[in-house]
Amino acid sequence: MRCSPAFYPVPASGDVEAGCREYERLLREHPADLCVMGIGENGHIAFNDPPYADFDDPVWVKVVRLDDRSRRQQVGEGHFASLDEVPTHAVTLTIPALLAATRARARARATQGVGRGALAARPGDRRLPRLHPAEHRARAPVPGCQRGG
Repeated sequence: MRCSPAFYPVPASGDVEAGCREYERLLREHPADLCVMGIGENGHIAFNDPPYADFDDPVWVKVVRLDDRSRRQQVGEGHFASLDEVPTHAVTLTIPALLAATRARARARATQGVGRGALAARPGDRRLPRLHPAEHRARAPVPGCQRGG
């Protein structure tokens, strides 16, 4: 099977909220086949920073305020030269949007300082982006995505 890559950026100028709504419409009409995501140093997925990440978010694309640790990670990874250059807000896909892909995979490098404790620090708090398989056993499966241990 051959796939043609597609990239649909959210407009950086004009009405960003309207751009988010339009991007969400595109995602709902044309769901992703695969979502490969990394886990940030503070446990964030995309820019869904704990403790504000919401597995039941009603919107799929939104503007969020960036956590200071996420902003420092942007500098550490070389995306920006200094913390002053890193935006304080960003457009992100929410967790429901990321998990709506036919297949979803997440990975954290051990060197990132993200451990299981950072991802499952508060049992029962669904706002944290927990990816430990045991946390998701009771949740409905994502089509084409295996969970469990």
